[in-house]
Amino acid sequence: MGDIVLSMVGITKSFGSIKILRDVALELRAGEVHALLGENGAGKSSLMKILMGVLRPDSGEYTVRSKQAQFSNPSEAQRNGVSMVYQEFGLVQYLSVTENILLGRLPARWGKVDWPKARREAAQILQRLGSRVSPDATVGDLKVADQQEVEIARALSYDPAVFIMDEPSSALSRVEIDNLYGLVRVLKQRGVAIVYISHKLEEVFALADRVTILRDGAVVKSCGIAEIDMATLVERMTGKPVDSTSTLRQAAGPGAGRLLELSGFSADGLFEGIDLTIAKGTIVGIAGVIGAGKSELARAIVGALPDGTRVKGSLH
Repeated sequence: MGDIVLSMVGITKSFGSIKILRDVALELRAGEVHALLGENGAGKSSLMKILMGVLRPDSGEYTVRSKQAQFSNPSEAQRNGVSMVYQEFGLVQYLSVTENILLGRLPARWGKVDWPKARREAAQILQRLGSRVSPDATVGDLKVADQQEVEIARALSYDPAVFIMDEPSSALSRVEIDNLYGLVRVLKQRGVAIVYISHKLEEVFALADRVTILRDGAVVKSCGIAEIDMATLVERMTGKPVDSTSTLRQAAGPGAGRLLELSGFSADGLFEGIDLTIAKGTIVGIAGVIGAGKSELARAIVGALPDGTRVKGSLH
């Protein structure tokens, strides 16, 4: 791992009588993927909003590249080495890829936009990502995964030391997620420190070097990913002893006859080895934390998983 590029210490934030962050500490090193985890409402977004200058902490401090910082807005954060790609893209659909990447910073010559230079700069940034998106394409004509590459390219155009990715795979298919993994690894090799926020725990174990878990606004665990297993991670997130491998129980009911039966039902990277029987007149509950595979299982049963997702096992 490289040098420390971000250090947040004692970050506390309240809204009225409700304390949403309690003495939170977070440290990032160059060239690492650091997963920031927690259930909804744990404080992840609030902590990142403080880092980006959207919120101000009640107490605590942070440094970026060893310099004391407290940004007033996201633009100031970007100018000082912190960029973020949000779950919902902020692209202008009717503008070109070049215009979106350099929005507000298009190079000028003799009082006019220097389009050849702008296209070269945009192409160079896309090339660094290994992207095949054309700088001349209209963003609204691109598929979601390509739009995400443009969003990442725009964030990288500020040459960040810290790069925050908020639920980056939420709208992607399995094939597109594989491409996202490749982009993350490219950024890591270039020495960028990445904060990776996700409810999909398989992504955390595939990508992260370290993990920090928040619960009720406080850090409950911060360690190397090799020092924690799935069951412990889920227990730390929820505060309850749970089985991280989605337990499905057949509900007893008055009906007779089977309406649906799954055996060894699996979908690559989403869920594995599901056995489930639903009889007439019964209600079967499927429970698990966010990212455990509940929604993906339902989509698989009705044939609504993204194209290219490989499903195994039997469904009757």
